[in-house]
Amino acid sequence: MKRIFVIAPALLLAAALLLCAGCSRRTAAEEPAVTGAPPAFEQEVSASAVPVAAASRNDDRFTMRYSAANSFNPFTGTNPDNMAACRLMYESLFELGPGFEPEKLLCESWKTADGITFDFTIRDGVKFSSGTSLTAADVAYSINFAAASDRYAGRFRNLSEALVVDGRTVEVVLLTVDYGLPALLDIPIIEGGSVDTDVPPGTGPYMLDRSGPKFVKNPYYRDGDKLPLEEILLKEYSSAQVTDAFASGDLDLVWDDPFDDSFVSLRENHDLHLYNTTCFQYIGLNFMTPCLERGEVRQAIANAVDRSRIAASMDGCAVPSPLLFSPGWYLYDSAAEPPVPNDRAGSVLRLLKEAGLKDVDGDGFLDYEDGYPINLRFVVYEGSSSKLAAAKMVTRVLEEAGLRATIMPLGWDEYVSALESGEFDLYYAEVMLPADFDFSGILVPGGQLNYGSITSERYFDMIGEVASAATDTARASAASALCRYAAEENPIIPVVYRLYCVHTLRGVVTGLAPTQSSVFHNITALEIDLG
Repeated sequence: MKRIFVIAPALLLAAALLLCAGCSRRTAAEEPAVTGAPPAFEQEVSASAVPVAAASRNDDRFTMRYSAANSFNPFTGTNPDNMAACRLMYESLFELGPGFEPEKLLCESWKTADGITFDFTIRDGVKFSSGTSLTAADVAYSINFAAASDRYAGRFRNLSEALVVDGRTVEVVLLTVDYGLPALLDIPIIEGGSVDTDVPPGTGPYMLDRSGPKFVKNPYYRDGDKLPLEEILLKEYSSAQVTDAFASGDLDLVWDDPFDDSFVSLRENHDLHLYNTTCFQYIGLNFMTPCLERGEVRQAIANAVDRSRIAASMDGCAVPSPLLFSPGWYLYDSAAEPPVPNDRAGSVLRLLKEAGLKDVDGDGFLDYEDGYPINLRFVVYEGSSSKLAAAKMVTRVLEEAGLRATIMPLGWDEYVSALESGEFDLYYAEVMLPADFDFSGILVPGGQLNYGSITSERYFDMIGEVASAATDTARASAASALCRYAAEENPIIPVVYRLYCVHTLRGVVTGLAPTQSSVFHNITALEIDLG
């Protein structure tokens, strides 16, 4: 069966919001924007993030940041703090583990014979905070609503429908083969018919008590006796107030996006928990630009990218990524990574000369064979200082090797317009990928994010081979083949994957290991010391 790739308008919008690279993530685009993401990758943090001793406290209550004016509805809420906290109230069929691997949560077992029709058996004895038992009808309701929602529509473009087989079995039918479906099923499961309420009943460990406001234990949660806290107090703090709140011991935990304009920057009295996301930064190339049609020139630009230095310039809140897939992915193949040149500028110059470029007019910069000067237009969103800095690092190496490239900082609307009209040679981009790392929108001819006019049909086939791999071994092999081919052809140039972070009051929380699915992944393993 031929695999058809279609990117939903909702995913395109989410990608566009993220493509700006540094634009604020304080509003909800697609789901990862507001829920947090994966930790997985073992990130070495600075000494300032290592707990030394518990901080002094003003009270003995665990406190989180929230917004009173915004909803806690996991499908329609927009405040990132509330959405991160939502995972205390809502569970999903699967939850992504440290390496983006799907771990069964509300799902007891699942099977598929063809990668199109999946049967999921839900856990027995699970109840919502309303006291109603979880059934297959609730799960089907949640999946079907998610597929029609702005937040989750992109990941479910391949969904035909979710059906109830019996009280504990849900059948999910896809349009084309995708054995990676479980990684996409970390959406919140709510009680059927409750989506229009401000706080739909969930099966999570806690429930909202607005009189506090606070989270209190869900009396029907199956592992209630293993929870680290009886209740969690909620308070409102502006970004400017967070520093004092940590210093005084009034605030214990806050989620934040390090690239957001209102990023909470703390140096004392707190522990920093960084974790991986599928937020991918890369350099796109315009294949309509004559010199960029040449493989040697694309390779030269790839060699000019010092990923480690770029990641370091982002305050350690990014992971260098020499391949398409995140280094934090549990099936990542480090053996597929291309070699790092010892002499970066020298390797760039050698490749440019192999491509036939030379300095015809003697001005120190390379030209086409006919003497026409080369000056690559490098489009970058001006609202992101980190992306501008990364672009400057790349152009500095290129110009050292004689290839002129001019950075064009643009406002958001102008940036999008330039990409859509092809008025660029290079562009710095950022996109939140789905957890199954589907690159079809970027690499497949006709994809909505294929601004560079990539025409190779082989990406269509290779991405389809990843999706149709029925085992982890086969999936890893297919992904490695895609990465190796892309590293040779350089249709785009991977740069980094971003990290998100959780701040906790120093010495209070032990065992916190957030993932892309939940800031509170494996919550029963947490230990809380309130002094």
